[in-house]
Amino acid sequence: MAEFKEILRRLCSIMTITGCEKNAYDEVKAMFSSDFDEIRTDLARNIVLVKHSKHPTRSIKPTVLLDAHMDEVGVIIKQITDDGMLKFGFVGGVDPRVVIGRPVRFGDVQGVIGIKAVHLTTAAERRTMPKTKDLYIDIGAASKAAAEDKVSLGDYGVFDS
Repeated sequence: MAEFKEILRRLCSIMTITGCEKNAYDEVKAMFSSDFDEIRTDLARNIVLVKHSKHPTRSIKPTVLLDAHMDEVGVIIKQITDDGMLKFGFVGGVDPRVVIGRPVRFGDVQGVIGIKAVHLTTAAERRTMPKTKDLYIDIGAASKAAAEDKVSLGDYGVFDS
C-alpha cells in the first residue's frame, strides 16, 4: 500500500497545465516503462499502458482502469512589472473570486496571488469584485530584472495545494 501511495503522490505532483499534457505523459512513461509492454496515447490523448499476459490460454484478459485528469487549471505570466510583480491570465476555468491569497508555483519558484492592500483602495473598489487585471503574483522579487531571473513571459504556473 505504501508503494501505491507513493505512485499516487508522484502522479498528483506532476505540473501539467491544461493544453500542455506532454510532461505528464513523459513522467508516466518514465515511471512505468519497465513494468509495461506498451505505453501509448489514443486519439483522446488518454495514456494506455498494456501488459501482455504470460498465460496465452486465458480467454479473458484482466483490465485495470485508473481514471483521472492529467491536467489542471493554472496561470500564465503575461507581464512582469517594474517592481517585480507578475501580471497573469488564467488557463482553464478558474473563478477569480477564490484565488486571492492562493499560493502558486512556476517549477521551483513559489509565489502568492495578491491584490492592492485594502487600506489603499477606495470605498467603491471595496464594493466591487476585483477583475483578473487587478490581481498580481508576488514571487518575492524586488525588481523586474530580479523577477526575470526566476521566470519568463509565457511560463505556466499551478496552484500549489
